Amino acid sequence: MAKNSVRIRLKAYENRSLDAASEKIVKTASSHGAKKIVGPVPLPT
Repeated sequence: MAKNSVRIRLKAYENRSLDAASEKIVKTASSHGAKKIVGPVPLPT
């Protein structure tokens, strides 16, 4: 069985818009049947 994965890197100046975008991506992925969602993982700046 093939392992399918997607990595998305987001950049923004405002953390609120970044949080909103990442939450929307997670909701969309889970509604389309994603089995395992890891993240978002904040990186140090």
